[in-house]
Amino acid sequence: MRDYLLVIKGISFGSLVIILGSVLPVLAIEVEQSENSDLPAFSVSQSAKDLVLDVAFDETKISESINESPFPPDVVPPLEPFSPPETLSPDDLEEVPAEELPDLTPPSGDEPTSSDLRPSDLDTLNPFTTTIPLNGATITHRTEWQVSPGVNFGTDRSTNPNVNALFRLQGSVKEGIRDNVFVQDQRATYFQLRTFRREREVITTIVEPVNVIGFQLQFTLTAACIFPGTALSQICTYTPGLLTDLNSLDPVTLFPNRFFVTSRLGDVVPPDAMDFMRQPGFQSGLPGGTRFGLDLTFPNTGTSFGNSRSQETSAERKQDFREYPAGIFTQVRQVIKANDKEAALGRTIRGVAIVAPNDNFLSSTLWHPAAWLLPDAVPQLQGGENPPSRNINRNLFFAANNTRLPENSFTVYHAGLGRAKSIDLESIKSIREAPWGHFNGVWVGLSPVTRRSLEMSSRLRIIDGVTSQIGPIGAEGGGIGVDISEANFNFPIVIATPDEAIRFNPLDLRNFYTQIYLTFFNQDGEQTQVSRFTELTNYVPHISFSGNFTGTEDVLRYYTGLITSAKLKAYIGADYTRFTTGGWRFQFSGIGYTNPDSDYYSSLAANIRKRTQLTRDFALTFGAGLNYAIDRDTSIDRFVINNDASAVSLNALANYRGLSFGVVGVLGDLLPNSRESSVTLISRWQVHPYVRLFAYYSPFNKNPSFSRAGAGINVRLGRQPNHPSLNFLWSSNRYDLGVDSGQNPVSTSDQAFSIVVQFGAPANPFQVGRQAIPRQHQDMLDQLEDTDPSQEEGVDPF
Repeated sequence: MRDYLLVIKGISFGSLVIILGSVLPVLAIEVEQSENSDLPAFSVSQSAKDLVLDVAFDETKISESINESPFPPDVVPPLEPFSPPETLSPDDLEEVPAEELPDLTPPSGDEPTSSDLRPSDLDTLNPFTTTIPLNGATITHRTEWQVSPGVNFGTDRSTNPNVNALFRLQGSVKEGIRDNVFVQDQRATYFQLRTFRREREVITTIVEPVNVIGFQLQFTLTAACIFPGTALSQICTYTPGLLTDLNSLDPVTLFPNRFFVTSRLGDVVPPDAMDFMRQPGFQSGLPGGTRFGLDLTFPNTGTSFGNSRSQETSAERKQDFREYPAGIFTQVRQVIKANDKEAALGRTIRGVAIVAPNDNFLSSTLWHPAAWLLPDAVPQLQGGENPPSRNINRNLFFAANNTRLPENSFTVYHAGLGRAKSIDLESIKSIREAPWGHFNGVWVGLSPVTRRSLEMSSRLRIIDGVTSQIGPIGAEGGGIGVDISEANFNFPIVIATPDEAIRFNPLDLRNFYTQIYLTFFNQDGEQTQVSRFTELTNYVPHISFSGNFTGTEDVLRYYTGLITSAKLKAYIGADYTRFTTGGWRFQFSGIGYTNPDSDYYSSLAANIRKRTQLTRDFALTFGAGLNYAIDRDTSIDRFVINNDASAVSLNALANYRGLSFGVVGVLGDLLPNSRESSVTLISRWQVHPYVRLFAYYSPFNKNPSFSRAGAGINVRLGRQPNHPSLNFLWSSNRYDLGVDSGQNPVSTSDQAFSIVVQFGAPANPFQVGRQAIPRQHQDMLDQLEDTDPSQEEGVDPF
């Protein structure tokens, strides 16, 4: 049978994978965010012999933490808009001795065929065949443990320690030959810790110095009483008594919210109080007695920028992160089978991820044990007339590791099947004729969904008393026997009381007396505006199907999936990457989402790069890229924010021995929702085999938020990936906050730092542990050579 089959409980996983793979069209390509990949991938070669399992390895690093990068991704433009799908260029590869077929000769000296798998010699087993991506890390059968503690801190942010670690609890690799089919069965159990960000809060405070303009109105009107129950010989007030409560001012506007009622319309004014009110200046009655008339104060009728204390606006931006470790228990199984014509691979990962705190903790966790009920992905391959081919196509392993796995996610179940024809060196005349590797897989896990909110508030505060005053300006007059019969107006006035309405003419008032005064004043104040931006991340179930065809020069990937957030997000996309022997690299991608947001949105991207090796020590690289964010959400609550992601970029990089210098230019406003124009200079320097420096500087940048400069150092105590290393990073970030009421630009900046220590065992899990081939192993190879004349001398075996 040439179909992939699942052998557990009679469930045909292979049928599902093949059906999905056949109906998915090749669409566009999703933009990958990381610049470098930790997984081996295809390389461009001139020789067909390079397609067999004499494989080069990248010194794979421990993957970055899931938490925030010390260099903000929004402010540091990459050299390219996206990176190739888990691939390595030829100059990144390092030759490592190939693995030989294991010694499977029975003790009795019978034929090299066994119905039982035997433990592999782990020291000679090639880690290339056991390399698997696992929740942000990359493991092989030799990986024992990796630990990466660190801390992120800064001048205006919280200090957050984090740890990312992986420990192998048990593992084994068994091999054997069954009916001329080579079988390798790799199993292992791991425990991981990964730091994830639960919440991020950014509080921005802008304080403007302002001159607060206010005024006070004082007014009384008294005359002979005409109200019921009063006598004409008495003096009454013709206004209610109102007094501003200065302790009730609104903190935003300083407008009074409460007034004291000191007297009522029509109250009788005692003679002694009336005599006191006739004195020069505004008098509302006897001290300590009833107050008559209006005494209204409005501290803020308008503001102007600047005051006697300052003419500069201050701004402050604080970030607070809440991060927690997630625990993941994972079982891994990988089965490889090879006959004389082709090889197949099945990979199964099951896990339980404890991600807390999480709003969806129960619904996102309780179903994890169900992953143990799902079948293993085990390929079925029939043996041929000849022993297994030694020329296994390494594109099979590249294809398996080129599977698109959701970023920053935790795997609960992943099963996939791959196949590639073995290399026939006699029939292949060109590198382009080498067979493709093909892999399809289903992934189920937890992915982050971030809910964002933005709150705005403002308040006005008086920081000093009256600094200048005009007034009081006004007049008063009237008296006993004074009337206004000669005044040039005549209109009726209606005064409504609870009992009746009184209608009279002002000309009928006797013993009229009034006071009216206005006072204008200035006060020093501060106008404070506070914005509180919050990101709350939850992990929700996510199912994805992904497949790819991996060749010697190109990779085609296709994928679809569903994220079960509050608004379901279905997506479909594809990407294509091509390398050429002339140093060209082409990339195209596209993805479409339903219910897009700031993180998951439809996009199109393209990138082209040309590397020219001028001399042995000197190379130039030129590139151009495009990233079009079609429907990225740019609103939070009722606010529209600057969340542009589209960009057109040009870049160049020069490498001379251990020193490289590059420039990245972003051309703004060429695409809808485009980032602004910027120029960033980048430099890297391998000072010592164990010391590497990195720095960047942006002399021109029109984006509202960006990183002006940054630098880092990596110090290793050895050349291997797991040798102890120290990484120190620093970045200086600038945030433009608009203009104040005086039309002056407002900005703030901060300094961010990160320290990460990495170490693990063994020193290099991607390298063969023991180089010498045992005598019995070599005897087995010779026996296979004798029984299979088609095998070509000198070809590196599986």
